[in-house]
Amino acid sequence: MSIVPFLWSRFLVFMIAYIWGREFPNAQINIYGLVMLKGFHLPWAMLAIVLFVGNSLKEDMSGIMAGHSYYFLTGFYPFSSEKYIFETSLW
Repeated sequence: MSIVPFLWSRFLVFMIAYIWGREFPNAQINIYGLVMLKGFHLPWAMLAIVLFVGNSLKEDMSGIMAGHSYYFLTGFYPFSSEKYIFETSLW
């Protein structure tokens, strides 16, 4: 992601971290060698670090909401309604 300057955003990082945390909820994560937690809690721990540092949470929360929307629309919604909003092309 660091090759393309357009992708230098915390929004995308938080979105990917949220989706990864939902896909691997029991993975063990070590943050700065101080705290061990599960993958499910990774985006929330990152959010706490951003809050502790004093940065704005607007972009980060937007990334978490986008990640949650993507995860819901690709994981849960198709099973309950049998409608796929994000379909993969055949090629």
